[in-house]
Amino acid sequence: MSEDLYQEQIIEAAYNPANMGELGEFDVATREVSNSCGDAFSVQIKLSTDKTVVEDLKWQGNGCAIGMAAMSLVSSACLKKPTSLILKWGEKEMLESLSLDQISPSRSKCMMLGLRTIQSCLKKL
Repeated sequence: MSEDLYQEQIIEAAYNPANMGELGEFDVATREVSNSCGDAFSVQIKLSTDKTVVEDLKWQGNGCAIGMAAMSLVSSACLKKPTSLILKWGEKEMLESLSLDQISPSRSKCMMLGLRTIQSCLKKL
C-alpha cells in the first residue's frame, strides 16, 4: 500500500473535484448510495448520437476523501471513452487512477462507489 493513503493527488482531487455539477441535457442518470457509510453520488451522462461514447458527464454527491477523489478521477477518465470499455473497468483501474498499489476492503467500497454509479448509469442503456 502507498505510504500515505491521503497523498497529494487524492487530497487535490477530493477538494477540487473535476466534473462536479449538473448537465442541462443528458441521456441517462442514476444515483447510488453506499450502505456501509452513507456516501452517495448522482451521475448524469450525455452520450454520442449512437449511444456508444460518453460525450459529457457530471456528478454530484458527497463522501470521504477517497470516494470524492475516485469519483473526480474516474469521471474525467470516462470522457470521450466507449461505454463498452468503461463497463469493463474494475478495482485495478481505480487503484491505478489513485496511484495506489492496494487498499483495504473497507476503503475499496469508497473507492469503487463512483465507478459503480457510472457503470450502473450506463447499464440503463
